Amino acid sequence: MGRRRRRRIVELTVYPARMAGDVCTRAGRTLTRAEWGRHFEDLPYQDVCPSTGG
Repeated sequence: MGRRRRRRIVELTVYPARMAGDVCTRAGRTLTRAEWGRHFEDLPYQDVCPSTGG
């Protein structure tokens, strides 16, 4: 029998607003209308990263 590896479960607190801001900062831009339509076709367009200048 091989050695068993111990595994840990890590619990992380997630802050959606902070995560969204981090994603926008990394991308450096918001989604284009075409990108929005491709991924969220049933929702009206909105600028999800307004601080990046749209």
